[in-house]
Amino acid sequence: MHSLFQKTKVWIIAHKVASAVIVVILVGGGYYLSKTQTGVAVTTYTLTTVQKGTVITTVTGSGQVSANNQADIPAQVSGTVDSIPVSVGQSVTAGQTLVHINSLTAANSLQSAQLSYAQLTEAAKSGDVTSNQNAVMKAYSGGWSAAASAMTDMLNLKNNFYSDIYGSSGFISNNGSNANFIHTSQTGQNYWSTIDTDYGRAVNAYDAAFSAYQGSSPSEATSSIVDLLNKSSAAAAAFSLLAKDAANFGNFISNQNTSNTNSRSTDATTAVNNLQSWLSTANSDVSSVQSAQNAIQTAENSLATLLQGADSLQVQASALSLSQAKQNFNYTYVTAPFAGIVAKIDVANAQQINSGTTVASVVTPGEYATISLNEVDAAKVAVGQKATLTFDAFSDLSIAGTVSEVDGIGAVSQGVVTYGVKISFDTNDARVKPGMSVNATIMTAVHNDVLVVPSSAVKTQGSASYVQELGQKYTAAQMAGSVTSATAPTNVPVAVGLSDNTNTEIVSGLSAGDEVIAKTSVSSGTGAKTTATAATTRTGGGGGFGGGGGAAVLRGL
Repeated sequence: MHSLFQKTKVWIIAHKVASAVIVVILVGGGYYLSKTQTGVAVTTYTLTTVQKGTVITTVTGSGQVSANNQADIPAQVSGTVDSIPVSVGQSVTAGQTLVHINSLTAANSLQSAQLSYAQLTEAAKSGDVTSNQNAVMKAYSGGWSAAASAMTDMLNLKNNFYSDIYGSSGFISNNGSNANFIHTSQTGQNYWSTIDTDYGRAVNAYDAAFSAYQGSSPSEATSSIVDLLNKSSAAAAAFSLLAKDAANFGNFISNQNTSNTNSRSTDATTAVNNLQSWLSTANSDVSSVQSAQNAIQTAENSLATLLQGADSLQVQASALSLSQAKQNFNYTYVTAPFAGIVAKIDVANAQQINSGTTVASVVTPGEYATISLNEVDAAKVAVGQKATLTFDAFSDLSIAGTVSEVDGIGAVSQGVVTYGVKISFDTNDARVKPGMSVNATIMTAVHNDVLVVPSSAVKTQGSASYVQELGQKYTAAQMAGSVTSATAPTNVPVAVGLSDNTNTEIVSGLSAGDEVIAKTSVSSGTGAKTTATAATTRTGGGGGFGGGGGAAVLRGL
């Protein structure tokens, strides 16, 4: 043993260069053997094929279910409820009676309006015409009689007034006891002048009326009787004024106490009493003549209306009143404003209600969902987009819907802006009721028959996107699992479109059937060391990536 060691030592010293080489070989071989017996990093790739497909983007929100249309229906008239021909939950049609109200006011108003309109518009009957013509003749005859009676009274007034006032014993005659006072008093002279004027006017009016009286006949329905009445009325009014002024003068004289006359003159006192009686008679004649004139005018108008019919304005006014009365009567029938379901009845039979009282509520059978979206999601939503609706109350129910309204103005609460979105149901389900919670997924964009890859296959660098390829084809069996590669992947620039977080649309850079890396995995193993070069970048279809920065590479250990 010692001899062998000595021989080896001598050989090494004699062969220094050869000995050094052997040492290096032994050390390197030991290191190599040690590395092949420990784990090395192994990179594997999951591949996918570029395919045609559909990419859908969505936004989600939650809210409540509401009825498409709901109406609380008020009574339009006051009265007593006498009929409720429907029940809660019953389907009704538009215009169907829900409640009937017995309203005497509405019924009586309608009857009165119908009668008034019929009287204005119906043709005159011969019997009615004859009756009205007789009424006209009677009015004229009555007018002549009133004028004749007034003429008799005024003749008496004329004669008595002259005798009692201007006669030798009259209280304002030149020979009477008051003559001196009258002529020496300015007030007396004023009264004298006024009465003198009144008397002349009354006599002239009487003469004109008497002339008309002589030319008239009680059996005539002519303008002569109208003229007689007009002149008789003027004469009676003139004698009334004369009697009033004369009575005032007599009272003035009777109230005087002077040495120039006999105060409290019997002449004056007697005349005043007579004048008060004459004044009453004259006023009565004025009233009777005016009544006769009015009676003639009324009879003439009634006959003219009957023969000519009512004028257009009267007919229009009556027609409007009739229409309003009919409408008020129709309001006694409270009806459904649209087809739907009776949700509630608020009154009972025999209940007295007032106009404005809510009597029932009706809802349409269809529903809609109202959800709230933040301003970012709301900006993506538009009327007509499709949606899927689910309900907290039913785990197995999903209903398709369509966006029908989007609020134009947002609501701000604690600095957060939200917008209401209304989604109409495409189909109805009896289980869904107003007020239920609803969740909506709205499809904001749909691209069909486009190139798609898993979103995990798309990588970004700055504003650019790319995918990676291994540069060779693999069998279906190989792609079903994972593969390794001796070369680094190649970056392929792409232009992307929609992404739903699962798949991404490829607008350019790839073709259907291309194989790209969907996933890269690095794991430890016991296999041989694998050497790989840095990844390369394929140009075109979206631009390069600055020397392949950010690309996946295989790094040998």
